[in-house]
Amino acid sequence: MGIAIVGGVGRRRTVASSLDAALRACGVGDATLVPVLTAVVPPGVTVAATPTAVGLRRRGAQLPVLAAVRSAVGVEGGIAAAIGWYSLRDGHCLLVAQDSTAESAVLAELDALAGVYAALRDMVEARGEPFEEMRVETRVESTEVGAEPTTVAVIAVLEQEEERDALALAGRPGDAVLPLVVGEDRS
Repeated sequence: MGIAIVGGVGRRRTVASSLDAALRACGVGDATLVPVLTAVVPPGVTVAATPTAVGLRRRGAQLPVLAAVRSAVGVEGGIAAAIGWYSLRDGHCLLVAQDSTAESAVLAELDALAGVYAALRDMVEARGEPFEEMRVETRVESTEVGAEPTTVAVIAVLEQEEERDALALAGRPGDAVLPLVVGEDRS
């Protein structure tokens, strides 16, 4: 299995419940999300945008994730969350998460994507490779915000539940955890 990049928007009566709704739209609302803090995925692991996360069998299952999340309420404008990934020449993949608030959803989306590209450029060049924009892949969610609490989320699910279960049976419970970056608040 690989890393699924999923996204969703949630609107509810509170910021906390709008986050829950966004996570449910991503397919991870019944999991315990565990953020991890580095950005290199090993060669051979597929990273792909998918409509929703798969492989969640148990409510409360712990999932390591990279998360870009932005919530807002009672403001005019838009919010966005984005994850970008870049495959290095040696097969490793770098992932980054960014979020943004702006005067409109379109501007928030552009700002989040600009942050993704800037971070990936810096990370790639720090590894001694030339940055090629055509090698960047992204997943972004954005929406306009009004009076109702609203959250956008893009989540990289780093491990599917059945992978962890198989490793646990083999006596290696931590081997499937792939570390990634949690998005910074750039507001």
